[in-house]
Amino acid sequence: MSKRYLLTVCCTLLLFVSCMAQIVTDRPDQTESSLTVPSGAFQMESGITASFQNDSRVLSVPNFLVRYGLSEKIELRLFNQVLDFRPTSNSNRFQFIDDLQFGTKIQLMDKEESNTSIAILSHLILPTGDEFFGISKVGTMTRLCVSHKLTESIGLAYNVGYQNFATPNGDLIYSLSLSKSVNSKFGFYVEPYGLMVELEEFTLAFDTGITYQPSPNIQWDFTYGNGISDRGSFVAAGVSYVIHPDHDK
Repeated sequence: MSKRYLLTVCCTLLLFVSCMAQIVTDRPDQTESSLTVPSGAFQMESGITASFQNDSRVLSVPNFLVRYGLSEKIELRLFNQVLDFRPTSNSNRFQFIDDLQFGTKIQLMDKEESNTSIAILSHLILPTGDEFFGISKVGTMTRLCVSHKLTESIGLAYNVGYQNFATPNGDLIYSLSLSKSVNSKFGFYVEPYGLMVELEEFTLAFDTGITYQPSPNIQWDFTYGNGISDRGSFVAAGVSYVIHPDHDK
């Protein structure tokens, strides 16, 4: 089942590679962009992530986010991933499809005369995944996404929000990303982020990464992250494509 799932995702990615439109992505950082995809455009953001926490290793192979521009200010979103979990203390291995996330991003402000843009993003997490590793009932995630253009090449973005994966209290979300464009193709960012778990305990982590856009419709990325309040770490790499409704005109 997982092999067919991976093949479907890869074929979808290949369909997107020939299409031209300027791309602005939500990956690779933890901070979601305050911009929506253009009206009528499809965008696929996919990658692999290896996370290491205490005595376990988790691979997300692949994870993917599909975004569709319903209008100039509203996009629809679909996210899922295949997870491969293995405790480092033994050879046991568990592979399963995660719970499905479906949501929307709504543009609240993005004026040409302003260097600030604001959006609200919300997901429903549906209990469609593995019965032992997934959630037991519907969860939610909502973020306020704000971006500031500080200079022509430097941007500042941050998110604040709340998520509840079927737990008693849920978690507060916070992140802050500072990005720099080196030229028209390369960029990098640094970012602290974390949670207030169950509205009681703060966690803090840090990541940094690079992006490369060989053409307007495609972006490659690589990220490394490390925990500050714990010993967890991760590495991730991905690719994003966009298909615009006017690409064949």
